[in-house]
Amino acid sequence: MNEGQMKDLMKLVWGADPTDNNNPRNVGNLLENTLNNNTNAITTALQNNLNAINALTTANQNRTTSKVVDVPFFYGRDDEDPYEWCQLFEAAFAANRWPDNRKVALAAGFLKEAAQDWYEENRGNINQWHIDNNANNFDTQFINYFATAARRNQWTRELQNIKQGDNESVENYSRRFKKLLNKATQGEALAARYQINYYINGLKSFLVGQVVIGNTDTLEATITRAKLVELGVNTTLLTTTPVTTSTTEPIPTTTTTVKPTPQVDEMEALTKQMQQLALNYANLSSVLMVQQSTPRNTRPRPNNNNNQNRQNDVEM
Repeated sequence: MNEGQMKDLMKLVWGADPTDNNNPRNVGNLLENTLNNNTNAITTALQNNLNAINALTTANQNRTTSKVVDVPFFYGRDDEDPYEWCQLFEAAFAANRWPDNRKVALAAGFLKEAAQDWYEENRGNINQWHIDNNANNFDTQFINYFATAARRNQWTRELQNIKQGDNESVENYSRRFKKLLNKATQGEALAARYQINYYINGLKSFLVGQVVIGNTDTLEATITRAKLVELGVNTTLLTTTPVTTSTTEPIPTTTTTVKPTPQVDEMEALTKQMQQLALNYANLSSVLMVQQSTPRNTRPRPNNNNNQNRQNDVEM
């Protein structure tokens, strides 16, 4: 084998020209060079992926918001609850996955009329939705402005006079009571005894006695007791009330003998009465005719001739 053939063989085995100083001339150098090239490629790919993630994050924050859950508009009327509206907005904000840096702007988009006027006048004093112990919170200023003392007093009176509806279940009444309680207190604690008394006073009268006997010490325990009493009452009514067939069920078709209706019976009775009256009238007419044809039984009139004879006899 000559020198040229040896070089060609070395190229086939080692993949490099041994006379070229720029290429590795052994397996170790060749592997090291390949590893370095692959590492650089991997590093570049990771950096590109990181840049893509950052770009997606920025695009997500600046994207046009989508809406999965609706948010009710707030107008600032007396019958609206600002505390409840903030809770509804928070729930919709999380469900719709809206960006945090647009939270205040999105909330302002659902304000109308008086509420919108309030925001335009105070937007310079609002820096974020909420940070604890911060005076520039949107929700704090919003609730303080629209939950005035007069409105809270009104909600408190409604809480004291709330009543369970005739066809309202304990579950629905309890939900309505707690909603009004939140409006009246606005996060301020109301003693449990007042909550329980207001709640029991609004229950249906036939539930009150058994609920009071339960001697509960929290509102939730009182609600649970009221539900049990209601269940017991309903069960008792089901076992004592006879079952009636619903008028909405289809009536089976059966062949029955047609009986005279009350109207037909009344007509027959009326006909018989008319016939009897006609018979009585005929009898009465016959009696009258007989009486008119019979001569009257009168006393005989005195004879003038006889009276003259009696007079002559007396004179003689």
